[in-house]
Amino acid sequence: MTSIHDLPIELLSRIFFFLYKKSREEVCKMRVILDTPADDILSKTEWADKDPRSLTLFPHAQAKVCQHWLNVLSTHAMFWDRVIFDIREDPTRMLDSLRWSKDLPLEIFVFNSSPFPNPEHDDLHLQRDAVLLELSRFQALILACTPHIKRCTSIVFEAMYPTSLPPCSLLLQYKPWDLRTLVLTSVRAADNPHSSLVAVNPSLDPPSSLSPPVQYRSLKLLCLDAFILMSFARMFEGRGENFASHKMCLVISRYIFQYDKNGAFNEPFTVDDFLDCLEQMSPNYTTLRDLVIQGPHDEQPTLEPPTYSYPFSTHTLLFENVSAPLLSAYFDRFPLEDESVEFRFCDIPAVPDESVVWCYFLTLENIPASTDLRGLLTSWVGGELKVKNCPCFDDSLLSWLARDPCQAPHLRSLEIENCNSFTMKKLRKLIRLRTRERDSSEVSEEEDDDFAYINTLFVCGDNYALTAEELSWFTDRVDAWFTISQNSPYIPL
Repeated sequence: MTSIHDLPIELLSRIFFFLYKKSREEVCKMRVILDTPADDILSKTEWADKDPRSLTLFPHAQAKVCQHWLNVLSTHAMFWDRVIFDIREDPTRMLDSLRWSKDLPLEIFVFNSSPFPNPEHDDLHLQRDAVLLELSRFQALILACTPHIKRCTSIVFEAMYPTSLPPCSLLLQYKPWDLRTLVLTSVRAADNPHSSLVAVNPSLDPPSSLSPPVQYRSLKLLCLDAFILMSFARMFEGRGENFASHKMCLVISRYIFQYDKNGAFNEPFTVDDFLDCLEQMSPNYTTLRDLVIQGPHDEQPTLEPPTYSYPFSTHTLLFENVSAPLLSAYFDRFPLEDESVEFRFCDIPAVPDESVVWCYFLTLENIPASTDLRGLLTSWVGGELKVKNCPCFDDSLLSWLARDPCQAPHLRSLEIENCNSFTMKKLRKLIRLRTRERDSSEVSEEEDDDFAYINTLFVCGDNYALTAEELSWFTDRVDAWFTISQNSPYIPL
């Protein structure tokens, strides 16, 4: 009796082509198609599942069934234009998959699925063994990737330890001119330069032919550990070349800036070095994540494992878990100008006097009670404010917004989700003073240029109570939606 491990090559190939088409979707209409000719499907479709960590991805799930299946899969180049390695396992068996796509454009994704925090981290000897094991596997993989880097459109390396990440120069020296995405990130942050977890050597001499990011016209996303970025930028010092990033999204994360009792930052990099690097690159969109300043008597900060969604969405100015002193230094150097600005898990300091926060959409998420939002909202001239899980969004802030219409004067839409520090009484006062009757025609268009009325209100949560009369009062003045945390409509008392 024939088992699935002994199916004829022709039958297996037909099955695999069916699975391949089913795993693709049209680039524009974003739907799976099953009727595109095999020799034309690459130019019209892309992988439907964008998460390379998925355990069911074709052809990687099928390649693990048996050697016979792997041999058949390896003969079809179009199956292998995206190769994926989990460094938790020995990658040797699949290193040849890098060449199975032949001359097709190539995407490489490497990650480590080991748990974090890892119990082995409690033992320095076991930690050192884990660091060396990952490093050896990354080095073997990078060596196998080298002949294929030139045709890469995406390179994503997500390591557990920063020691495993290659410097940018090692990849860009092969001039992958069609590269659109470059990600070099780690779970463990680089901090003490004398630690066994320190990242690449920043003094590494780059190839004289290394081109700055501005020459990579196709590069749209550069996502790096801060240590990697600052090391890369230092390579261009004194070379008189433009280090600008040419309309790309820049995501920088995971570095602990340490200073001593005299206030001097430890080598190899300072906050000014970091800000100088950002100023040189001048990207279209910037995300700063898990960047902390630590004093000599501060507790060692804990940085949670980064969570990225695929495909990356970075068309905003985003600050996530960035310490207040670093935000202050950023505010002193750069304007907060973008269509959308977001703060997550940040204790936001006041924006400097006479500065203006130019963004239409402002999102605040998980901002602690210690933050005084007036220091930010005083300078904000946008129209849509969204607050989520923010204990600092309280009655005193609502009273301040209601009392002075010059604060957030263009606020048109207010979205409040799971904020439990305010009362409906104060929210009602804000709406009463910052709205007008729906049939009112008292305000001219000229007055609207300097002041806007709130016309949209969304409230979501489980800790508020409204009668039918109170709910009707809100809906008579604004387009109002009140829901519970599962987004089910609120039923009035």
